[in-house]
Amino acid sequence: MAYMFDQQRRGATPFGFAVFFSPIFIACPDDSYCEQLIMRLLDDNHTAFRSSFPDGDLVPLLGLSASTAERTFVEYLQIVLSMHSMVGRILPNTCLDFFGEGKAEVIPRLLHPLLTEDRIQIPTVHVTGSKDVPSMVEQSWVAQRLCNASLVRVHSHMGGHEVPFKKSDVKAVVSSVRMAVEEAYE
Repeated sequence: MAYMFDQQRRGATPFGFAVFFSPIFIACPDDSYCEQLIMRLLDDNHTAFRSSFPDGDLVPLLGLSASTAERTFVEYLQIVLSMHSMVGRILPNTCLDFFGEGKAEVIPRLLHPLLTEDRIQIPTVHVTGSKDVPSMVEQSWVAQRLCNASLVRVHSHMGGHEVPFKKSDVKAVVSSVRMAVEEAYE
């Protein structure tokens, strides 16, 4: 998705449609994304937050003046990091105490629909298992909301964090993909 956003910003559309199977976090390669927010989290007013990161209830440590964007950024980062013990090293930076380093460049820029107005402007199909881990379902929800709502098709199958294999689920996904293709090339 980050590639698609980058291409859209450049005026290119490399794909006519996209299919996402249980997507997890989308990291933005642009260091300027959320830069001011991250710099605020690194300032002297947020030392209690940084010393407690990544564990605990961090939002109250942001203070009463915390913006919705700051709360969203921190909450979503915690959701993503909660998967670390389940799936191993999910971030290229294996040190989870990146706020403790005090360097903005090591803090992941996770795309979230409340932090950017950009949306993927091609038809998309999102497939998620109803028995998937809640933190992964949340990330699939985030990916869906990063797309133009009028161009999104969602399919939930009876499995977990896997590609559907039941014939009825596969048929439903194929049908959604066909509709996305038709919409893309009308």
